[in-house]
Amino acid sequence: MKINRTFLGQRLKEARKKKGLTQQQLGELTELSDKYISRIETGKADMSLDCFVALINTLEISADYVLQDSLYMDYEIGDDEKKKHISYQRFGAEKTEQLLYMLDKLTAMMK
Repeated sequence: MKINRTFLGQRLKEARKKKGLTQQQLGELTELSDKYISRIETGKADMSLDCFVALINTLEISADYVLQDSLYMDYEIGDDEKKKHISYQRFGAEKTEQLLYMLDKLTAMMK
């Protein structure tokens, strides 16, 4: 599973703006530089778990809200000769599980 930093950054930026904070103000509240926050919001920087928790706590948002469009799940279907990889994003965990279940059923029917 991979994280799409661009989607994650967009969610954090939206939350920051909804709270009426500038990057500088958010930086002061979280003890992060405004340049680092800019890089996070544009998907150009990774962040530690401590940094992530500080941001979501300060912005008063949940981790699942931020991560829901940010995760890639790879699902492999096919036989040994032909393998296909399908990446899912922007579905959320429940929709992804439903899609994977449907793909399993369709694959079984095609055999």
